[in-house]
Amino acid sequence: MVGQAALDGARRRTGVRPVGVRAAQCLVPPGPGPRGRSDRSRLGPAARRPAAGGRVWQLHTDIGGWPAWLSAVTRARLDGPVAPGTAFHWMTAGMSIDSTVYAVDTAHRILWGGPAHGITGVHEWTFTEDGDGVVVRTRESWAGQPVDADRDGLAAALDASLVTWLDALKKAAEQKDRRP
Repeated sequence: MVGQAALDGARRRTGVRPVGVRAAQCLVPPGPGPRGRSDRSRLGPAARRPAAGGRVWQLHTDIGGWPAWLSAVTRARLDGPVAPGTAFHWMTAGMSIDSTVYAVDTAHRILWGGPAHGITGVHEWTFTEDGDGVVVRTRESWAGQPVDADRDGLAAALDASLVTWLDALKKAAEQKDRRP
């Protein structure tokens, strides 16, 4: 599988071990739909989110636009096109992060990663259209001395950040869908 090969290659380059993988998913149905419904899946938090798949992809990959809808990100800048090898720089939780895009399958998958404050992360997002809309899944791995020193605390922080990101994406997509 090409996607898994790219993820494995990114892990080899960065030294991130798969034992730290955290995952979450959400379903984004097209147009107005149920809001506020949430349940648990084997991947983690899930919620119904009204928006078209292309709109969700565009919001998510407009990296410079993240601060407008993702309050946890206070700054973001992409150094070129959303393509493998392109760097981007962002700030969250007071941390400045430099990431590199590793793989892109437009409208379906983006994989990025890089080091930040002793932690090396690899983050994958997938967008899959289905009969009810779009399923958004995310997996992220962290490795490094801070992770080794506080595995449970940082796992909880990572889980919370994934849920926050998905919730913000949901809200941004809903707002876009309500505009004339």
